[in-house]
Amino acid sequence: MALDGKLTVVTDGPVGLGLGIARDLGRNGATVIITSRNIAS
Repeated sequence: MALDGKLTVVTDGPVGLGLGIARDLGRNGATVIITSRNIAS
């Protein structure tokens, strides 16, 4: 799946399923913005 030029936002990305999705999107060429409820994450 080519995602070159796409911008994605992954909520609660620093852990668990969100982290895996963010990595996969990035590997496929997307620009990934990761959000978190915990500033320390």
